[in-house]
Amino acid sequence: MNIFTRILLSFLLCVVSIAAFAQESCSDQLRLAQRRYENGLLEDIPNLLNGCLNKGFTREEKSNAYKLLIQSYIFSNNMAMADEVMLRFLRDFPKYSISPTDHKEFIDLYNTYRTEPIMKIEAKLGMNYSLPWVNEYYRVESLNDNSPSYSSGIGVFGEVNYLNNLFDDFDGSFGFSFSYISLDYVNEPFSFTTVSAKYSKFYVGLPLALRYNINLIGIDFFAKGGFEPSYLLSSSVVFSREIVGAADPIVGTENITAFQKRFDLRPILSAGANFNIGNAQLMITAGFKFGTFFPTDANKRYLNEELYQKYYFISDDFLVHQAYLSLSYIFSIYNPKKIN
Repeated sequence: MNIFTRILLSFLLCVVSIAAFAQESCSDQLRLAQRRYENGLLEDIPNLLNGCLNKGFTREEKSNAYKLLIQSYIFSNNMAMADEVMLRFLRDFPKYSISPTDHKEFIDLYNTYRTEPIMKIEAKLGMNYSLPWVNEYYRVESLNDNSPSYSSGIGVFGEVNYLNNLFDDFDGSFGFSFSYISLDYVNEPFSFTTVSAKYSKFYVGLPLALRYNINLIGIDFFAKGGFEPSYLLSSSVVFSREIVGAADPIVGTENITAFQKRFDLRPILSAGANFNIGNAQLMITAGFKFGTFFPTDANKRYLNEELYQKYYFISDDFLVHQAYLSLSYIFSIYNPKKIN
């Protein structure tokens, strides 16, 4: 072991020892302050605790020290200092909720402050499962009566929402969304060829919703309804046309955005639950989004001759509904303030 390593190890050991001593010393100070409080020696408590509030206590000890200091100021009739320390306490512990062991005087003072978040931001990530529903088929010039078949695909989406309590158990939200939706297509326009395709659609949206909250069996559940105006950024289709007797299929990726309607309005229905894990508030949601406009622009259905000549493909009129599952993280922003 060289001299540099020895010096480094000695320094680290010294730092750990000092930190442990400081922790133990502050813990002793808290116990001593508690005894002084029980003996009515209230004037000693600020000097015992103030030095450790910035550094030295564990988080639990710091919370207890704040509450003990507030109690001592209350019983000393020094309400100005009690208010000052309560404000510091709420800034350090904004998510604090009243405990059954809290003193009535502490609770009364606590209730004179705004302790609810002034703003909540939801960051959501999820997966969607497309549910295509065909209204009308448009076949190529063929004696084959077979209709194309559409099947579901898996996509992803993300949202950022502003949440606000409107009244009682009802919350409102609005935000911004980005989504990728996929679905599959298979058709046999003629007996000698089969066409398969995969749609890929990218949207941005502005979801707006009203949420009802209810607590059942100790769990915070919610039901939500709303709508999402959506704008199509890009729509492409990956084609593969197999020909009987041919060694290789005809393949290609076609951008069909110019032949699609850009806007959709999606009603939303969902339900879920809130969970607190440590200081993190999580939200699990399952729901449906319903398409209301056919993606294909009827005035441009036959304008892309390459789709017809190369892949024997004509866009049908169909809606794309979605089932989805998501996980959200809630960012709560607090600004405690004296209100009474």
